[in-house]
Amino acid sequence: MKKYFTILLFVCSVQLFSQSAKDYYLAGADLYKAGSYSEALDKFNAAIKADPSNPDYYFDRGLNYYSMGNYLMAIKDYKESMRLKPGMYDTHYSLGLCYYSQGKYEDAIIEFDKSVNLKADYAKSYTYRGASKYFLAKDDEAMTDLNLALALNPSDANAFYFRGLVKYQKVDDAGAIEDYNKSINIKPMYDVYYARGLAKYAEKDYQGALTDHLLSIALNANYAKSHMEKGMCNYMLAKDDAAIADFTKAIELDGGLAKAYYFRGQCKSYKGDKAGSEVDVKKAVF
Repeated sequence: MKKYFTILLFVCSVQLFSQSAKDYYLAGADLYKAGSYSEALDKFNAAIKADPSNPDYYFDRGLNYYSMGNYLMAIKDYKESMRLKPGMYDTHYSLGLCYYSQGKYEDAIIEFDKSVNLKADYAKSYTYRGASKYFLAKDDEAMTDLNLALALNPSDANAFYFRGLVKYQKVDDAGAIEDYNKSINIKPMYDVYYARGLAKYAEKDYQGALTDHLLSIALNANYAKSHMEKGMCNYMLAKDDAAIADFTKAIELDGGLAKAYYFRGQCKSYKGDKAGSEVDVKKAVF
């Protein structure tokens, strides 16, 4: 009888152990979905402490760390998840995304390669492998990947955006604008409006470019480059006061924008402020 109760107690303790870990994990997952990342982290930590052998707990904690911008801890968790459960395409993708977010594009490509080798129709891996190749100036390879991503998922706003960047780099401004339009129709994003503004500026559509930079600022008021390029549009439209205000705002947000200093100096010169112009032009080191 004593042996029976000992076994029963052991079974019950294992069940409580597992249930406790799962409860922490599910609570963490709900908090993560709600964007409460700090609270979610506490729950994932508790789940892993209760059961350190579950790869899903590490993977989801990695997602949470990634959303918090803590890429190093996310990488550590993804690698542990891989150790416990190898061959998961989404773990390789998520690890690649961490490297991509750090500007480690070669490392990112290695992980995206592994992801598509495990799941050939996973569109997101092609999207960000293509983006990584774009930033490595491998435009033709990037275009191939982004075309594949869009063939698999024609609703991928990021793939249209990155393909637009590639086209813009290849001096296909009209093609870039077409892709930016598609991206915006799916999901308006400040950086896509900014990019479309650059393409319109290149086509000398200064008013259209100005509108796009205003839309970009409406979505992200602290994006210094949008203020600077808005200033460039006003500069080309001979609106010197508006341009000076735009360049000043850009400099307030990012004092390292030499272009903003230079063209603010040019505007001041046109308005007869020679001393102010000289100060700004001296600060502009291209």
